[in-house]
Amino acid sequence: MQTPVPQSFLTAKVMRRTLVLLLGLVLWLGLFLTLRPLSLPDEGRYGDISRWMLNSGDWLVPRINGVPFFHKPPLLHWLTTAALSVFGLHNWVLRLIPALAGLSMLGSMLWFLNRQKQPKLAEHSVLILATSILFFGAAQYVNHDLLVACFISLTILGFADYILTLHKSSLYVGYIACALGFLSKGLIGVLLPGMVILIWIISIQHWKMLYKVFNPVGFILFAAIALPWIYAVAQHYPNFLHYFFIEQQFDRFSGQTFNNKQPWFFYIACLIISFIFWIMALASKSHIRHLLNYNRASFIASQPTNHNIIQFPQQAVTGPLLNRVTFKTYLAQPLNKLYWIWLLSILVFFSIPQSKLAGYILPVVMPLAIIIAQAFTITPPLKPSIDTVNPSQERKGSWRSIITLAVVSGLLILTRLLSSHIPHLLPEDAVTLGDIGAVLGLMAALLSGLIKSGLGQPYHLNAFKTAFICSASFCIAVTVAVSQINHKHHVGETSFAAEVTPATRLVFYRTYPYDIPWLLNTKTMPFVVQDWSQMTTDSVYQNLLEGLHFEPQLKPYFWEEIDFNIALQHASPTQPLMILAEKNTVIPALKGLAPTYRYAHLDVYRISTPIFTLK
Repeated sequence: MQTPVPQSFLTAKVMRRTLVLLLGLVLWLGLFLTLRPLSLPDEGRYGDISRWMLNSGDWLVPRINGVPFFHKPPLLHWLTTAALSVFGLHNWVLRLIPALAGLSMLGSMLWFLNRQKQPKLAEHSVLILATSILFFGAAQYVNHDLLVACFISLTILGFADYILTLHKSSLYVGYIACALGFLSKGLIGVLLPGMVILIWIISIQHWKMLYKVFNPVGFILFAAIALPWIYAVAQHYPNFLHYFFIEQQFDRFSGQTFNNKQPWFFYIACLIISFIFWIMALASKSHIRHLLNYNRASFIASQPTNHNIIQFPQQAVTGPLLNRVTFKTYLAQPLNKLYWIWLLSILVFFSIPQSKLAGYILPVVMPLAIIIAQAFTITPPLKPSIDTVNPSQERKGSWRSIITLAVVSGLLILTRLLSSHIPHLLPEDAVTLGDIGAVLGLMAALLSGLIKSGLGQPYHLNAFKTAFICSASFCIAVTVAVSQINHKHHVGETSFAAEVTPATRLVFYRTYPYDIPWLLNTKTMPFVVQDWSQMTTDSVYQNLLEGLHFEPQLKPYFWEEIDFNIALQHASPTQPLMILAEKNTVIPALKGLAPTYRYAHLDVYRISTPIFTLK
């Protein structure tokens, strides 16, 4: 089999539209990076690990509070530390890496679909994904989830493009992305794309590809990128390999002792909420029929004539929707089959463990966005009466999106009206939510007025554009709401730093405020007071204890109550203690001493004279 001659897949018009779209995506993902303080615990934890890496100059070992932290590989921290070294210690710099990961994910989808000569589908898919709240929120949030999702997606796209076109450059891109995925979050960066591609190859019965994808050059690229860090750390810490691969990879997947236990349908609910406006807009027979007939002819035309993967049926779907025959016909196209295998296999994989977080399911948002986009993307029809979406169905799709936005608006306004009956909701937060709900209500009213009066027709205000406006508005509303009502941070609670000198010992008493070291840019390790023998659950204290397995010489920074009492006896003006505790925490050793500083979340005591608590 000869490799097909590469052909340009970007015309001048498509190139211009792609560049404009990418510029818009940069603005969309970058506009809100500075809007809110760091969210705890994730952003404070991962941001401070990168800050510590920058200050210490140790790029080999990620550290939390100076203690080795090997829960995740270091790629996020390498990239973040590099950005911090250029732009300085700012919240937006921490969020720059997930934003760039999101932009790369969108760009890779544009590249792949344009390469398959599907530019319209590429544009629609990108707009759908960019305005899904799960993806948009992850692009503003400092953790590993979107970074590994980006590389998992790029790995799958690279291998898929190689299987469809035999371009080895795509295969090498897949191997490089796979290595970076491994350095982002470990084995799932390899196992998930490998699982998807293997199932896909078997399903399309392209057996030769089972050995062709195992390329020696690709393995060399993967090993050269992924293995040096593993080898270097293992040389320093003999117990690293067991901890990293067994305890943090396999045990975390199969264990039941970790936090965040959720029911099996948790991720299905997350995806429905994330794409709710798009799902409501296409919930019609015309859109579903169009999805099942999607792009059969143009897909066949885009494939090399000497690379026959599978025989494609030419008949259109005209019978009852979503029955076995019509869906099987739709899945006869290899790419359609890939998207569904990608979506369902990873969804099932992550639904098995009891521990679930919304960000874990990010690797499936790309195929889901493409599947949804297929229902909106008008292609040369096999039969106009079949592939053209009925105008009345378009209006119904628009109305469903608007009604959904109005329902969200109503819930927010109702929250304000019933705020006195909602525990832990501050009055000012209720007002904020009500105001945001009112703005969304005005947007819904404006859209409904445009559609009902016909004024939206000159702007081609169809179901797709209406869903886009509603979904983008929802993303902005959620971002603003979180920035206003999230009070779990310590911004404005660091005025005590004026009294912190190099000789001051910073003490965290039965708390670990993740963002305090970041806000103070501390250069030394705080002392942490806790009942360490009781710390057996998945928590920051357990994470710190696990770090001691690698560097037990740091144990003097882990105080029990008796160590704390001894330190109080040796406090002096030249070596004071600055003690941070959660507000209203009773510290018996201080004998009712009033806090030197009292904040919304913290009580801070400056102790510069001995306090004797032992007989």
